[in-house]
Amino acid sequence: MHFSGNAPVKGSEILIVTFKNALTMQRGVFIEQGEKIVLLKTRYGKPSSMTGQNNPTIRILSKRISQMLVYYLVIALSLYQYLMQK
Repeated sequence: MHFSGNAPVKGSEILIVTFKNALTMQRGVFIEQGEKIVLLKTRYGKPSSMTGQNNPTIRILSKRISQMLVYYLVIALSLYQYLMQK
């Protein structure tokens, strides 16, 4: 996934972003409805790996990528979960 306007994202940073709350981890995908963009809160960063403190980084997706991610989460993922139940 490409992020606009920021430094390149490491694979380990994007792999730990969750789209729904879990028992031990809060979600990292947020929708800014006014601007119609998606914000991703990542939990990895070079300072946090050196200091041991968790300093989240907010990544802002472009409007087009935000729209594609929302379609994926709402339509494709829901369809996949439905089909896996049968």
